[in-house]
Amino acid sequence: MDGSRVCRFFRQRGNCKFGDYCKFSHDLEGSVARQYAERVWSHHQASTSSGPAPDWSFRCCTYNCLADELATAHVAELYRAVPRWALEWRARFDGLLREIQHWQPDLLCLQEVDHPEDFAQALEGLGYEWRYAQRTGGRQDGCATFWRSSKFSLIGEEVIHMSSLNLRDNVAQLVLLRPVDCGEPGRGKNSPSASEGVAFLVANTHVLFNPKRGDIKLAQLRTTLLRMDAICQERGGPTLRLFMGDFNATPWSSLYRFLAEGRLDLAVEDRRNMSGQTEGRGWPPKWLKKCMPSAPQPVPRRVAMRADDPSFGSASQPLEPHMLATSQSTVNLKDVELNSTPQRVLHNSVTLRAAALESVARSPLNSATSHGSSWPCGLSSMQAMRRASQSPGQQLYCCVDAVTGQSFMSPLPPVQGCAKPRVPFFYNAMITAPADVLLSPRGSPHHPRQYPLKDWRLEELQMCGATLQPAPSLNGYVDSHKEEKTWVVEQPQAMSSAYAEVGGSEPNYTSCHGRFIGTVDYIWYHSQASSYVLEPLRVLDPPPLETLHCGLPSPEWASDHICLVCEFGLRNNILLRADTV
Repeated sequence: MDGSRVCRFFRQRGNCKFGDYCKFSHDLEGSVARQYAERVWSHHQASTSSGPAPDWSFRCCTYNCLADELATAHVAELYRAVPRWALEWRARFDGLLREIQHWQPDLLCLQEVDHPEDFAQALEGLGYEWRYAQRTGGRQDGCATFWRSSKFSLIGEEVIHMSSLNLRDNVAQLVLLRPVDCGEPGRGKNSPSASEGVAFLVANTHVLFNPKRGDIKLAQLRTTLLRMDAICQERGGPTLRLFMGDFNATPWSSLYRFLAEGRLDLAVEDRRNMSGQTEGRGWPPKWLKKCMPSAPQPVPRRVAMRADDPSFGSASQPLEPHMLATSQSTVNLKDVELNSTPQRVLHNSVTLRAAALESVARSPLNSATSHGSSWPCGLSSMQAMRRASQSPGQQLYCCVDAVTGQSFMSPLPPVQGCAKPRVPFFYNAMITAPADVLLSPRGSPHHPRQYPLKDWRLEELQMCGATLQPAPSLNGYVDSHKEEKTWVVEQPQAMSSAYAEVGGSEPNYTSCHGRFIGTVDYIWYHSQASSYVLEPLRVLDPPPLETLHCGLPSPEWASDHICLVCEFGLRNNILLRADTV
């Protein structure tokens, strides 16, 4: 008897004709408990220290619950491995509701909701209040925000219809909430209700999916952020900001950096690659098998070395055009620790010479069998990359984006003669560092910003809210294409990602279906308002990728996204200092 899997007939009908002779388990509750046990909490270091406990805490969750209409429309394309009964709305809704009840969030942001009445009827009985904003243009789904009435009270609400700004049919839902002191144990005079009026401005959005329209995605994000800032200014009192949802952008992509850094220089951005999304083969991850070597491969020469390495090539060495690799992804230095000396050359201030530009014209997905990295089946792409970078003797190869000047490391060896170099979809962003100095084909150094704007029209720049600003100084570089101004997009407040703050990196994945495995959902927050400080205490990690028997959704998980859950703590520094005097 296979006790780890629940009989699908018992799950669907509540009974099974085989009874006790069935080889599968009939313990549905036990199966659900094991399923949720696969997701573990990662704690922030500050929350486990001996410091003072937060004055007030709450739990928030964001969940793209997969609209019923979209699940039906894309079943042949994205969900071929999923049992058909597991895609039916009633079965998935039961799973969604069961998961929400298990994690018990105080604040819940849902996307792709096309049956709001089902959620309202179920969650109102659990003590939630809610607001719903449907997409325009005849779309059937929208965003829904729920909050526990014993934890928050509503001050105001607003819906931003992007169609009114000619930014497609997406919406952004804003609710202004006031914390409520419900007299729980451990609450004292420092609770928010005992202090002057702090509030939370919560934004819930689902950004446009189209990977090639980074300009529209950027404009949608900027519109929401500007309106959030205006509401905080109008209110006057301390207002903490939360921005949650499906952003359709991978970690450390251009859109991600816009949120995290507060500005983006469009002079070095290609709007078609700003989200970092690269579709390809998703679930099942057959690419893991294709990456297994079929025969011993010769060890290629190193292409990334320290500048003081005696074997480093001459700076005047001419470069051939095919040596310049292009990339659709960027890489996050936080996600991979490079242990060996040759692998650390791209951190912070790095001088890349001619040998570093002798990069790899990476092969398309169907030629991945020639690569010599052995990744065990069942690992996610990020886990495989991490394991590859940490394994003894594993060689990483330096790649440089010929357009943006960004450099990144890949365990895939060079492949020559590839007609159309392409990054396999599973090679998501993992480590990134702008190259300080590159070499032009003539061997003279130049700055990456010297590339002109690529495929940007004036109306697209204006739609994004870009403004002309003085270009950064190019001192120390040969000024072959002088620019006095550059187009820059800014937003009022740089935000922090809760998962990156707690765990040092984003989750390995938040979405997994037949065309994509990667991270696109986030919980962003602004950490301080007046004397109040908001900090993430712990976050819920996704289930291991190898436990997904058919990708997402599945009989165990009801959507093609996993929910992100974070527990926040709120402190009042003024009251804290007063108590310690």
